[in-house]
Amino acid sequence: MKNAVRINLILNFLIISFFSISMQAQSPCITINDVSFINPSECDKSDGSITIDAVHEFGNPLQYSIDGGRIWVNSSTIGNLEAGVTYRLELRDFLGLCFESYGTIELEHPECNTDPCVTNPFSITNYPDQNICVGGSIQLNVAGGVSYSWAPALGLSATNIANPSANPSTTTTYTVTVTNADGCTATDEITINVSENPIANAGVDATICAGSSTPLNASGGSTYQWSPATGLSNASIANPIANPSATTTYTVVVSNANGCSSSDQVVVSIAASLTVNAGDDMTICPDETTSLSASGGSGGSTYLWSPIEGLSNTTVANPTVTISEAATYCVTVTDANGCSGSDCIFIQIDTGCELDEEGDAEGTGNTINNCTDGPVVLACQDKIICPTGQTQLVVNGGIRWEWTPATGLDNPFSAIPIASPSVTTTYTVTGWDENDCFATEEVVVTVDPNKPCDSTPPPCIEDLIPEEKMCIDPNDNLVDVCLDFSEEDLSNYTISVGGNVPSVVHGCDFEMLIAYPYNILPNQTDNYKIKSWQINDTYYSGLFNSVEELVTWMQSIDPTGNWILAPTMSSIIGGNTANIYHTLTITQQSTTMEIGLSPNMTQTPTGTLVQVDMTGKDSEILTVVEVATGCVDELLIERCN
Repeated sequence: MKNAVRINLILNFLIISFFSISMQAQSPCITINDVSFINPSECDKSDGSITIDAVHEFGNPLQYSIDGGRIWVNSSTIGNLEAGVTYRLELRDFLGLCFESYGTIELEHPECNTDPCVTNPFSITNYPDQNICVGGSIQLNVAGGVSYSWAPALGLSATNIANPSANPSTTTTYTVTVTNADGCTATDEITINVSENPIANAGVDATICAGSSTPLNASGGSTYQWSPATGLSNASIANPIANPSATTTYTVVVSNANGCSSSDQVVVSIAASLTVNAGDDMTICPDETTSLSASGGSGGSTYLWSPIEGLSNTTVANPTVTISEAATYCVTVTDANGCSGSDCIFIQIDTGCELDEEGDAEGTGNTINNCTDGPVVLACQDKIICPTGQTQLVVNGGIRWEWTPATGLDNPFSAIPIASPSVTTTYTVTGWDENDCFATEEVVVTVDPNKPCDSTPPPCIEDLIPEEKMCIDPNDNLVDVCLDFSEEDLSNYTISVGGNVPSVVHGCDFEMLIAYPYNILPNQTDNYKIKSWQINDTYYSGLFNSVEELVTWMQSIDPTGNWILAPTMSSIIGGNTANIYHTLTITQQSTTMEIGLSPNMTQTPTGTLVQVDMTGKDSEILTVVEVATGCVDELLIERCN
């Protein structure tokens, strides 16, 4: 009976334990509080021990194994242990229903340890972090081992050497593993910090006159170094003053606070010196009007003559002068770069000369022109061409002309010769009128070796705006400006004021012309005979088959009349105000009809009137651009007191 009771008690205990274990399956049933060790006293003795402090969750007795569970003991202290042996500690309850693993334990004794990496620990010196700039590189160099391994490989010249070159594009941390001869390893981390480079800006190129200076203006960093230092006031600042004796390319190295740098260049060019020539000294008669002519400038140059007495204009290259006493006139020429030069001319008065009547004598050059009223000869502006280029010269005024020198001209006797000189040349054109009186003008054709020859723009024939400056009353709001070209030619130009298109009101500078209406011709393709055309006291005759042939014939007879076809007026217009024109009598050969084309006076605008709104403005600039040539002219309009 007692045995049955004992068996029941055991079964109840097992059932309760199993039920408890099942309920607690999610947590350990054995808790290890501590494991302490006593190492052997000597390398060859087995007097070491392990003591375990652990409890079962229900207080059940525990068993212990140090051989992975083959042999179990009840004592929490296990003795007779050796150094250098690996023990695997396991725990269970005495029923074998609950287990807990501690892991491996190896007791130590210094005399028993044969691992060289333990007995002689291996280490390397910490390598300092490095700084480089974007695009730069640095050589790393660790030591103490027989083999090396770097990671990551990105940006390294090699990953298996002690001293690879590193050039990462962004900040990167490299890990190096060093192995010594015993096979022991050590690691270190090295960070390469990558800093951005500054953006260097040396400023814009500049052109100065010989002996002048200009400030340089660099930006982008905290320190600056210019080279060469020749001609600089200070080579170590951002904005030195440059005064080179020859065209120089300056390089500036710009550095930032991280020591990173970049460079840029600026060219300071020395403009060619101006050699100004006011002309040869001359002798004229008292109160005779003659022309002065300054040379040495180019397109965009300005002129200033002094004194002002006797001069028609002090700001043009070729003013006229009328004096009764000897005088010296000096001209200062300033080019587009601000470079200038001066020259003077002495004009002597010949008190013993007497002027002949108009047209009775010929003149030569700009010495004594015995015609009191010579022709008004206007040449085109100075030209600039490439070494193999060409340009057209134009002269207005006179009936015959001669250009000197003839070198480089296709026809030195033409009003519109083509010039293709090989070197810079000053051409002088002399124009004669019907009385054989003359006047001269100069045109400088500059051969620029730096000008590309792939295209040569059409020439700029004359100023697009007659004046350079216009003063208006402080109370004026609408200002009328008369431009030289007609309304019919308006499409050949662009006109703007402050970037806006101004109003074109109507024509201006009206000219009285002779008009022969041709619409009374019954058949413009029939054969016609010009019975007579009287100009002054001379009669002319000829043949034509169309109105175009008639205009050509009239121009050949009267070249100074500048006869043209005006379809909008159904007329042939032109005429020289010095001539008297009579009826043009024409017969039609097929009908023997006689037709008389009577001349009529007509008023034709030769200019375009532009109206500029100055409301609320103290000054404004009117700009005209010739579409075909790209020539630009400007008029300053400002209120004057």
